[in-house]
Amino acid sequence: MASNDAEFTFEFERDPRAWYLLGFALGDGFLDVWRIEGTTIWRALEFDITNERIAKYLCSIGRDIIKADHVVVKVKPPVRGRRSKPGKKSVYRVFIVSDEVSDWFLKYRNDYEMLKRVLIKRPKHAKEYIRGFFDAEGYFREWMYKRVRKGRVVVERRARIKIVNNDKKLLEVV
Repeated sequence: MASNDAEFTFEFERDPRAWYLLGFALGDGFLDVWRIEGTTIWRALEFDITNERIAKYLCSIGRDIIKADHVVVKVKPPVRGRRSKPGKKSVYRVFIVSDEVSDWFLKYRNDYEMLKRVLIKRPKHAKEYIRGFFDAEGYFREWMYKRVRKGRVVVERRARIKIVNNDKKLLEVV
């Protein structure tokens, strides 16, 4: 990639929807490398997701935009153990097998300044990136409560949008 970010390295980077995948991957994904006797067999971005809609959307990005070698979804049944709760959701494990997407993930995972420059220059890409990152690491909470003010009962509505991640530099990009 040129230092001025004028051109993308991979063709799929031009589509803003691919940046949803990057945001989700940097927030909640991981890179898995399979090797046999020191030789890399394949590399894949992997996600464990409880939301079926997001799992399907990530798969469609992998198939339609990135044109990954393989896109696989495995449904893992709810784990029964001391921490499991009744009605716990199934987990969808999404694999997007592609050397290109793995290199793309590592490029921005290792250089947040480059990521920030691209997102500042391209608002559509930034919107999708933030949407993906929020779906991975964020939540929205809304609540109502009653208060008595000057003898009257007043109903107040409050809302909170929060993103939680341990990587402070990554949060600064958002």
